[in-house]
Amino acid sequence: MKGQRRLFWQLFPSYLFVTVVSISVVTWYACGTLEDFYLRQITKDLNERLTFLKERINKYLNPLNEKRIDFLCKKTGNPSHTRFTVILPSGKVVGDSIAMPDKMDNHSDRPEIIQAIKYGKGRSMRLSYTLHRKMIYSAILLKHGPRTNVILRAAFPFSYIKAQLSAVRRKILMASFFVAIFAMLTCIYMSRRISGPIEEIREGARHFSAGNFDYRLSSEGVEEVRELSAAMNHMAAELKKRFEIINRQRSELETVLFSMTEGVMTFDNDERLVSINESAVRMLGIDPVWAQGKNLQEIIRNPSIQRLTHQTLKQGQSMSKDIVIYKYDEFEEDRFVSVHSAPWKGPRGDMLGVLLVLNDVTQLRRLEEMRRDFVSNASHEIKTPVTAIRAAVETLTNGTVANQEETRQFLKIIEKHVFRLGAIIKDLLDLSMIEQKAEQGNIELSEQRLVHILESAVNALILKAREKNIGIDLVCPGSLMVKANYSLLEHGVINLLDNAINYSEQNCMVIVKAEKTEKGVVISVVDEGIGIKTEFLSRIFERFYRVDRGRSRDAGGTGLGLAIVKHIVNAHGGMVYVKSTFGTGSCFEIHLPLC
Repeated sequence: MKGQRRLFWQLFPSYLFVTVVSISVVTWYACGTLEDFYLRQITKDLNERLTFLKERINKYLNPLNEKRIDFLCKKTGNPSHTRFTVILPSGKVVGDSIAMPDKMDNHSDRPEIIQAIKYGKGRSMRLSYTLHRKMIYSAILLKHGPRTNVILRAAFPFSYIKAQLSAVRRKILMASFFVAIFAMLTCIYMSRRISGPIEEIREGARHFSAGNFDYRLSSEGVEEVRELSAAMNHMAAELKKRFEIINRQRSELETVLFSMTEGVMTFDNDERLVSINESAVRMLGIDPVWAQGKNLQEIIRNPSIQRLTHQTLKQGQSMSKDIVIYKYDEFEEDRFVSVHSAPWKGPRGDMLGVLLVLNDVTQLRRLEEMRRDFVSNASHEIKTPVTAIRAAVETLTNGTVANQEETRQFLKIIEKHVFRLGAIIKDLLDLSMIEQKAEQGNIELSEQRLVHILESAVNALILKAREKNIGIDLVCPGSLMVKANYSLLEHGVINLLDNAINYSEQNCMVIVKAEKTEKGVVISVVDEGIGIKTEFLSRIFERFYRVDRGRSRDAGGTGLGLAIVKHIVNAHGGMVYVKSTFGTGSCFEIHLPLC
């Protein structure tokens, strides 16, 4: 690129161009002037020769003697290397020093003849139709008497002039060439004298721009260069101090912004993105490189954020609003974001743009929702048996029971719901105990043969499965080892098996399978039950959460079984997953780390 060339290559070509153009113009002008000079001299010489011929031809014009005129042309033209031609006004040639007149074309259309008839004189330089070479023509009108008019024409070959001009041009070009060489050497010398010190200063500026502020320029040379070098050295020392302060402050600011869980974005007055931190990138799911300099409407397609930003820019006041960033596909979830917008002002208080702070409150919203659901579900689960017990007690107390058989029925109702309350309390205590031990790290883990744990869990529920004619198939290598708490892991598998049996129809199959993978051990419990709808999968591990409340309660569950499984697996450093197709069945997987 032109802007990246060295100063020497800026100066030298300019000087050389001016010199070459000047020499070329002078050479061209000299050659043109010389050619014009030669043509004028030839024309003048031809006119003198025509004057000589004019004096000798007058005696053959009245009467017109064509033979003597032709003889005179040939006799006069050959010694002088000049072609003489005598032409009548009609264009007929009556004499020529080279060709035979009777074989020559009519010359009335020749430019020099037309000019001579009209103005008395004529001149042209053209290709001769008779000799087929370029000639210089000069013609005059000769009047002899009242009726006899003839045109005398003299011609000289242009090749003679061209040869002489070429020789002169060669000499001029040779002289111009040597002058150009000398001028080029002079240009090189002067360009280096000018560009050398500036090149050194440019090299110093390059070091400074690269951050090497310890580099120092030489203090030698002419006074102007010495002063400039000293000024740049002082500037480098000052810049080093300033950059150290700026880098320290920027590093501190970047560390703060990077470590913030809140998303931070700044937009200028035209609503174009200036900066964005990592949290905002993750929160909004945008490419920071692509988004840089883009308009707000292109980056965030959320009308609430756009209106909030626009109002802050317009009114210059801070504003806050909770918004929802909706999911783009079924695999994503809606996000709840608290947005705070504030004016972005410069040191003088001038409006530079707007600052957006995005706080992802999705988890808080979910926890609040889970808390509300837990309170509601727990109250409902406890209220149902308490209400039944209360009704039965009131009936017995009022003495409205007719016989002993009815009394036993009400006592059975009380016993059933007391047992249910006990199961709920037991599961809550178990869940609390698991959470507490997991937080304190008091759960003891040891290497266990996994097949023994799974067999124990299967045996605990084999009778319940036989009552519904449900088969349980256990597939587990005998050598597979896991690091686990025997009773807790057994409890978790029992809960999964119990769910599989409860939600499976009669004559179905439940498969318990364990296998070793590259990442760990996977325990799968697969049933052929009713399955779970997709929208419920993300919440089934919450406490007291039921997909089908009536069916779950009829099956005897407390609503805490899957929550207990989740906390047991988490206490083992693993994860629990579920895959289900509604109406087909479900597959629960426990992923445990390798020993």
